[in-house]
Amino acid sequence: VGPGQPIEAVMSDHRLQWHLPLKWDGDLWSVDVPLRASIWGRPKLPLPSGTYTIHSRIAPSDDYTEQDTSPTTTGHLTLDQDLRDKMPLRLDRSDERLRLEVTDSDDIRLVVSPPLRPNERGKGQQAKWQSRIPHLSSNGLRENVILLRSYYGATTDCNPCGIHRAIQQSGVDLTVLWAVKDYSVAVPEGGIPVVIGSREWYEALGSVKFQVHNVHQPDYYRKNPGQVIVQTLHGYPFKLAGVPYWKSAGYSPARIRSFLERQTQWDYLISPAPYATPLLHETFPFGGDMLEIGYPRNDIFFTPDKDAIRDRVRNILGIPDDVTAVLYAPTYRDSLAKTEFIADPVHFFDETVLANQLGDGYRILMRGHGMNARSHTRFTTTNTVIDVTDYPRIEELCLASDIAVLDYSSLRFDYAITGKPMIFLVPDLENYITTTRGTLTPYEETAPGPWVRDPEALIQALMDMDSINRDYADQRDTFTRDFLSLEDGHAGQRLLHAILN
Repeated sequence: VGPGQPIEAVMSDHRLQWHLPLKWDGDLWSVDVPLRASIWGRPKLPLPSGTYTIHSRIAPSDDYTEQDTSPTTTGHLTLDQDLRDKMPLRLDRSDERLRLEVTDSDDIRLVVSPPLRPNERGKGQQAKWQSRIPHLSSNGLRENVILLRSYYGATTDCNPCGIHRAIQQSGVDLTVLWAVKDYSVAVPEGGIPVVIGSREWYEALGSVKFQVHNVHQPDYYRKNPGQVIVQTLHGYPFKLAGVPYWKSAGYSPARIRSFLERQTQWDYLISPAPYATPLLHETFPFGGDMLEIGYPRNDIFFTPDKDAIRDRVRNILGIPDDVTAVLYAPTYRDSLAKTEFIADPVHFFDETVLANQLGDGYRILMRGHGMNARSHTRFTTTNTVIDVTDYPRIEELCLASDIAVLDYSSLRFDYAITGKPMIFLVPDLENYITTTRGTLTPYEETAPGPWVRDPEALIQALMDMDSINRDYADQRDTFTRDFLSLEDGHAGQRLLHAILN
């Protein structure tokens, strides 16, 4: 370090990065590590579970605390020997568990875990709690309590969030619990977070009257008498799913049987549209009632404060009013999947090159699929490219953007409700439909916008939004009429009416 050059510590994982000042006391350097953070404009919450590395670098400026995802030139930190001898350091807090450790290669790491108690940690303790679920309703169900669970507790969005909004707006006397993986997951106002794997989680599973899931409920759970399970799923039916997909993907008979057994416990399954109802009956056979009501998550597109939401999100993302925000949100490809829940993103163009060619009047919002979010791959963030893979509400990104670049994702159904133009980047269309995944309904009827196959055509389309808006208006109207006829802002209210009455 040269004379007068400030140095700093950088704490980061694949999602987040903090620049922290290193302080010199004449003998040792020290750094204060934040244990709570405000992410995407949300309230300060504990750090997301994960492993963070801590290294040093030459500080580019005096601004040490701003979150930044730009590349850094790193250096090495060496711990004081007295501190090293105490490693690993552990700290159990009510909202998170922390472990500071040094690896064999002398790297410093901070490991953040959910705040499970000693009698909740490990497979043996978890099995004990799971065995108690059948007995947790012996004193009667909690009739006025509802448990909401979205994407395994990783977020609090999608249809469960729409149902939460409906509860708040209607004034229904329901206590709302949210299943969360840890306390870094922001819960909508009025909700109570319940950490998955905790005693409170198992008590909720076994005793609340109502449950809402947008994925299958845990495979160890069987509902108690009187409990009501609402399954919303998380996308308009298009790509091969359910039984046809499990068989084509080579799922074992035991795994398929597990899915089907859990489906027998569904009291209600939401269908977003008349076209979807027979497809859902075919792909997710169950014995309950089909609620053909629209998607509660899309009620936000009709709320009176949708413009205020748009302005707030654009402000958080740093997008000026006169800049065109392009939302790029491709679905994952099964051929790039590493496991059942993790897949690398597709790369049909270089986002920085695309942004440079479009110019300063555009911002590219790169939104990886949930399968991509579980990988450690992220897009490059620059002044004109923003990686929003980890942004918690896709509906808010739809409101904040001006145009979307999509493919086979069911998001095109939701996005069409906004009335904004869409472009479909589909260089692998034939392969996706015939080999990679397969579909439940023809693609041609569900993609009302220009189809492009390469970055050059995509740039031309993005620079001619007015023509797209005009030339494809009739197609969007037909698509809305044929596939989105139930979307009117009241799907959440219809669901509450059905399950409470």
